Amino acid sequence: MGYSGGASHTHGWETRKKKSEQDLAGLMESVALARKAGLPVEIVTGGSTGTYNIDSETKGLTELQAGSFVFMDTLYRHVGGKQDPAVYTDFGSALTVMTTVISKRHPHQCTIDAGNKALLRPTDEVKAVPRSKSKTRAPNTVFSPGRTATAISSWASGLTSTPRTWT
Repeated sequence: MGYSGGASHTHGWETRKKKSEQDLAGLMESVALARKAGLPVEIVTGGSTGTYNIDSETKGLTELQAGSFVFMDTLYRHVGGKQDPAVYTDFGSALTVMTTVISKRHPHQCTIDAGNKALLRPTDEVKAVPRSKSKTRAPNTVFSPGRTATAISSWASGLTSTPRTWT
């Protein structure tokens, strides 16, 4: 099995393609040497969510293991795709978290009922869309993971009232 984690999140499709092809060349060389030595190599696995449409063109791979596309974590969105160099749009996000404001004690800041278990992992990026009666959106909203069950949401300006829910 060959997995090029470095290629998977390489920014820019052409750059990612070159990196993946270089990494898979080593795998294919190993396969050829194993077969030359008489070892049976029936399955040659490669691929990732970021390289599925590159590695599928590689001669010699018998299967792909593009696993996280099912959830499409937010880091992949920024690596760029074949069609759009800025955003990887091959797969959509599979999950949205909706939270509720539970406290507001400071201007431009509120506490929501979702914390680091619901919102943030090292690979996540949170983009908030506040939902209020006025349907006003908060520009430059930032979430700071607080405790397990809560987080702080801050925004520069632009809201006339505190939103009740965030998605």
